[in-house]
Amino acid sequence: ANMNAGRMNADAAEQNLRRHNEDKQKRMEVEAIFRMLDTDSDGYLSVEEANRVGRMLGLSVPERHSVNVKGVSLPQFLGWITGLQSERAYETEVTRAFTLIKDKKGFVTQKRMTDWLTQNNVECTGQELEELMEFMNGSDDDRGISYQDFVNF
Repeated sequence: ANMNAGRMNADAAEQNLRRHNEDKQKRMEVEAIFRMLDTDSDGYLSVEEANRVGRMLGLSVPERHSVNVKGVSLPQFLGWITGLQSERAYETEVTRAFTLIKDKKGFVTQKRMTDWLTQNNVECTGQELEELMEFMNGSDDDRGISYQDFVNF
């Protein structure tokens, strides 16, 4: 058992190192993009430059960044891109969950939700399930919870 625990620790350490190297690589890539966009090399993207990048990525510069007279700094830009990556990863997980639960018509019905909760060993009373379904069904669609309602939840 001790050798097994040692092997698991080695595997975990290897995974952490790989993740660290991937994060470092991503940071270097984002820094390179920032330097390319920082046309006057002052260490800031002007609000106009940042907005142009934002439009290309399908987002807008957060208000707290655009109030800085100089523009967006590298740490702000890194935070912005990292936040975007986390947001997109979350959206992918939500989409995957919805796809697993929905019925053939594209809605999460009370029956489908009950089946999914049971399969995942989540205990929920009938009353709690009804309240959850009602709360999640923001559009009050009789067919069940739509994808948009699921995402908004």
